[in-house]
Amino acid sequence: PGAADALLAALPKANIDQTLFICKALAKIRPKKAVGPLLEKWKLVPGGAPGTRYIPDVLAAIGDRSVVPRLVAPLGKCRFDHRLHVARALGILGGAEAEKALEDLAANDPFRGVREEAERALAKLRAAKTK
Repeated sequence: PGAADALLAALPKANIDQTLFICKALAKIRPKKAVGPLLEKWKLVPGGAPGTRYIPDVLAAIGDRSVVPRLVAPLGKCRFDHRLHVARALGILGGAEAEKALEDLAANDPFRGVREEAERALAKLRAAKTK
């Protein structure tokens, strides 16, 4: 518990590299109390600090599907690497809104890698539905 608190205290002012390492650590710990601070940091995404691209990974590891609208909101404005991580996270989190966003990414994203990741995530979600 103390490690999560220390990481969350450092997150708001963390630079690019620190954000990356904080996210990797939080993804292993998966504290539910990290959702709010991570979503606050996610608001910076259209500006595109590379370390923030790992925020969707942490949120997916935590497994709180309520974050999907906040992950999807900046997709039209963020860099391809952020969209790639969001696609992967949406495939883990699932739900109707995640599936809709993945369909849009698979059909319309200008970056082939994002389209392919969205297609993989969609296939995974749809396979899980048939089981």
